[in-house]
Amino acid sequence: MIEEIKDGFSFLAIHYPFYRKDAIRVEVDAHPVEEYRKYIQKNGIESAYIIMPDLEILKDCPSLKYLRIGPSYNASPDFDFSPLYQHPEIQSLVCQNIYGNQMQYLSSIDFSRIPGLIDLGVSVNKGTLNYNKIQTLKSLDVGGFQGRNRDLTDLFCSKELDTLRMIQCGVHSLDGIDTSEKMQCLYLHYNRSLKDISALKKVKHTLKALRIENCPKIEDFSVLGELENLELLELSGRNVLPSLDFLKSLKRLSLFVFDMNVLDGDLSPCLEISHAESRRNRKHYNLKNQDLPKGKFKMGNEDIDEWRKLE
Repeated sequence: MIEEIKDGFSFLAIHYPFYRKDAIRVEVDAHPVEEYRKYIQKNGIESAYIIMPDLEILKDCPSLKYLRIGPSYNASPDFDFSPLYQHPEIQSLVCQNIYGNQMQYLSSIDFSRIPGLIDLGVSVNKGTLNYNKIQTLKSLDVGGFQGRNRDLTDLFCSKELDTLRMIQCGVHSLDGIDTSEKMQCLYLHYNRSLKDISALKKVKHTLKALRIENCPKIEDFSVLGELENLELLELSGRNVLPSLDFLKSLKRLSLFVFDMNVLDGDLSPCLEISHAESRRNRKHYNLKNQDLPKGKFKMGNEDIDEWRKLE
């Protein structure tokens, strides 16, 4: 993480946009705890990356509400996350609960007891409790999730969730994605068990951005033609697309990026899109990347709070 020094303290970005270094780095041995406490109180600091043996500093810093937490090298085997439960409001949180020099410790954290959570980043393990029982959640960045049914039915309960990123999750399908009535941005990365994406049709009225990267078991992409409100679409990996005819139905699509193999080689549907990128020129394609439009485009997340965006 690139840092900036302000008033002798280190600052860095803990959420988008990453050029905005507004989170103070509270790190063991760098400054006395009292110095951090006074500086945060005096300046009303709202964001912090806390790398300490405990979270006692939270008790005297109620202004903090955007947090990234990682237990320090000298943290005890039973790191106590409970100060988060008494904090007046935490809107954004990323917690590392596996730690130690050899990652030998695991402490439990009950996310449902943290008031005000809107944005959550979590790597699922035995100690990440009730991350899927937060009704106020709007953004979720999750890794390692499998689910009882190998789908999304027990991934989240919030009807307000509009942004979801899944990395290296063990789901087979996207069933349950319609738990949210506002699903807008979906980013799927390295989900190597994912095969069935047909449930996307259940969020076709709200979905504006979709990225699929290295999800090799997906064979049927026909549902893409139903996603009438898509503004951004990225398809990356070794999957095969029979054709790009589905693009003709996506009247609002302004950005299309792909490196999947298009079997019929006809890239002409891309010519109707404001901006298209073919990241791999293949011999059987009738157009090369430089032949495709390179105009202005939308990301599909323009109306989402900037600090909640995942890109």
